Amino acid sequence: MKNLKEFYYPSSLTEALYILSENEDNSLINVPVAGSTSIVFSKNPNIKGLIDINRIGLDYIKKDGTTIKIGSTMTARKIYQSPLIKSMAGGLLAKAAGSIGSTLIRNSCTIGGNIVDLRIWSDFPAPLLALDAKIKVDSKKGTREISVEEFFSKRPSKILSPSEMVTEIIIPSLEGKGSFIKFARTRVDYTLVDIAAYLETEDKKICLARIAVSGITTLPERLKSMEKFIEGKELTEDFLQEVSKKAREECVEVRSET
Repeated sequence: MKNLKEFYYPSSLTEALYILSENEDNSLINVPVAGSTSIVFSKNPNIKGLIDINRIGLDYIKKDGTTIKIGSTMTARKIYQSPLIKSMAGGLLAKAAGSIGSTLIRNSCTIGGNIVDLRIWSDFPAPLLALDAKIKVDSKKGTREISVEEFFSKRPSKILSPSEMVTEIIIPSLEGKGSFIKFARTRVDYTLVDIAAYLETEDKKICLARIAVSGITTLPERLKSMEKFIEGKELTEDFLQEVSKKAREECVEVRSET
């Protein structure tokens, strides 16, 4: 960041978006930061300013009707400790938040930064895919919501315009259960593979399945053929063994394609 010269401290979202709007007509840009756990690795020579967004009211978790809304500056630690998040889908998102790095990293890493600056250590994308979340994006021109599948269909930097900022993650009403598992060399290491699954059942049969992986793929993605394979099936010990075998085969195929 050889051209970094300015650091902004906006006190409102409106002020932050006004600063971001300057990016539209300039080759040098201002970038929002909160936990700053990834920006330190940036070698982008076009960054001229950093915008500290910790004071603009985006640190919240709240229930809004049938949805749960998470502000983009909520840290992994706060998400992990939230009773509301722990009660949702078997604690799927809470488990992912608790798996991120060390205590120091979880105290700083925010959910917004973890999904926007997508890196190998990003543990939130797979769970958000399994939960079928939406991403709220704001700019001076207005607001839009993007499905999490579209958001991760490319690098997020290709989805967002230079004047846009992720402000909220929206999780729909969920009646099923989910789980998350992270494979890494050590407890605090980068992930080798993240797997998140969400299931809804009816009469002991799986009526809805969403399974997502990250770490082994260039971009996080859902395993849709696996989802189709298990929907309509009854959960038995033998079937779970069959699912485990097919999951291993599919992950090998996914990795060979990336």
